Amino acid sequence: MSALDADGAKVPHIGWAPVTWAHESPVTAGIESGEPFYFVHSFVPRPGDDDVLGTAEYGERFACAVERDNVCGFQFHPEKSSGAGLRLLENFAAICAPVHVGA
Repeated sequence: MSALDADGAKVPHIGWAPVTWAHESPVTAGIESGEPFYFVHSFVPRPGDDDVLGTAEYGERFACAVERDNVCGFQFHPEKSSGAGLRLLENFAAICAPVHVGA
């Protein structure tokens, strides 16, 4: 994690920004690249390129969604991101639903 280089823009970054998907993923199925998501943050992750699922821009382009194997994380707030956020959460729930925990 490092501080967001907002190039003079107000930090924390609070508001909507379009997210560009780096590749297809089951968790982003049905969500167009460029769909806006809601952000509240002052720091950004610095993952390796292979782990980047999505990017956004606020002063600088930054990774806002990461994915490796069966683990994913998001810099934005899906629960506050209207229809696109709900779709992402639905996709996530559908991926998790078939997983059974042994007794």
